[in-house]
Amino acid sequence: MAAPPPGQFKDAGAKKGFRRYRWEFKDSNREFWVNGHAMIKLLTLACMIAGLQLFETVVTHPILILVLTMEVAIIAFFIFLYSFAINRYLPFIFWPITEIFNDLFAFVFLVGGIVFAAKARRVMPPPYLAAVVLMGVAAIFSIIDLCLQKKHLKGKKIRKGALGQTGLGVLMETVTKEEEMAIRRANEAIEREERERRKRERRR
Repeated sequence: MAAPPPGQFKDAGAKKGFRRYRWEFKDSNREFWVNGHAMIKLLTLACMIAGLQLFETVVTHPILILVLTMEVAIIAFFIFLYSFAINRYLPFIFWPITEIFNDLFAFVFLVGGIVFAAKARRVMPPPYLAAVVLMGVAAIFSIIDLCLQKKHLKGKKIRKGALGQTGLGVLMETVTKEEEMAIRRANEAIEREERERRKRERRR
């Protein structure tokens, strides 16, 4: 999900203080849920927590517990971040790219955990096997979320000259094709008005 810096949009720029945060809060949650990221992340989180609970019922290698605990913490962090619109106030981080790398690494860690779990035990008790299956489902959800992120980034580009606009670091802004078309139409309308004004002056 892209994180537009405060003041980027017209209707948000007129608001300040708590009214501004309330607008960012609603808009961030609307984007988070409508694009499907929230549902995928919640399903992934549920699979991992269930897998942890099942692993704790049998003898399990600590690495598997560590991998699942780490991924649960990371996904919970992103859910908290988007739910409270914190990403909107950290514009120096390009969140869609961060999410893509997170989904990719999550998939690699989960698949690696599945392979390790299969090699660690020759005989898998039902809870152990169920936990491994849940890890596989969570890995699939990570790839689905990765595809959603790529779809969200499609049609966007990094605006040139965005570097050094803030003292916090590198600011990366995204401009959609719809915004470019709107700007182009506005410029064409201004040019038409200017030509008509010149024609009227010539007639006088």
